[in-house]
Amino acid sequence: MTVTAAPLRPTACSEGEDDSSRTAELRAAVDQEILDLLGWTDEVGMLFFPYDHHLLGMPKCRVTGCSQASVARQLCEGCRLRWRQAGRPDVDEYVEHARPGTRRTGVADCSVKGCPRPFRSWRNPICSTHLAQLTRLQVTLEEFLVRDDVVPLLAFGHCEALACHRKRDGRSPYCHGHRVRWSSAVKRGLSTHDEARWRRTAAPVSANNEVSLRGLAARVVAEILYGIQARTREGLHTTQPVLRMLTNRLRELELPSLTAVDLDQVSRGERGFCSSLVTQVGRFGLTPEGERAKDVWNGAVFGHAGYLRFTGIH
Repeated sequence: MTVTAAPLRPTACSEGEDDSSRTAELRAAVDQEILDLLGWTDEVGMLFFPYDHHLLGMPKCRVTGCSQASVARQLCEGCRLRWRQAGRPDVDEYVEHARPGTRRTGVADCSVKGCPRPFRSWRNPICSTHLAQLTRLQVTLEEFLVRDDVVPLLAFGHCEALACHRKRDGRSPYCHGHRVRWSSAVKRGLSTHDEARWRRTAAPVSANNEVSLRGLAARVVAEILYGIQARTREGLHTTQPVLRMLTNRLRELELPSLTAVDLDQVSRGERGFCSSLVTQVGRFGLTPEGERAKDVWNGAVFGHAGYLRFTGIH
């Protein structure tokens, strides 16, 4: 699926000259190879984890035709549930005959050629206006798509939630998912005065292997991209669920850098991963020559774990 998105808008976290320089240095240190592997572009601001990489993301469910990522490197949650209901047979035998679930995630454009509006659902892969036209004409979808009087419509624009790359499906400023979320937030007591902050901090509507870095400070984005690269080079596994949870929390906190995170502000499951990213970013730019002038040396620069402390020597 080709993803298009509105240009990234600046966040509330501004950078000083030194921070801006550090951000540029971190970003320049990320190889294009890993950016291509993750489907990253600065315009879209989304990571798309590959299904076949041994250190990035999670493999696709083994059931033929299932588009979900596996949760146990074998089956997705839905197929795993059906496998348990079938009496937990041998997995290799099960996947040969199992049928995937009907639930699919993600959004694509309307199936009418050239129509940029999002479709209603995977079952009805055309936008709401074209679906109403189809219902009125009482023809099949195949017949509808080849009619001369079926023409593409103008787009409504992109969702106003900063983290979201999806398109609006009507006059609301949000995509379908965020329109429902905002309505729910209002019912829970959130006032319209809070809407601007809600737009900045609302989590994206997640699907499969996607992780949105939209709405995060530029420094945080650079730190995450560099940290993923450094972890991968060290043979450490990075999955989309834990990164997604961390980025959603960082967006809520509106912090300018990962180094500003208090680990008590994130959940237990995110702390180790966050600490790892901070460690990788902290090692960036260190050299043996630079460390030798300090009282405390970072052992990683010399190929060792921990720190070498010389504070007791006078």
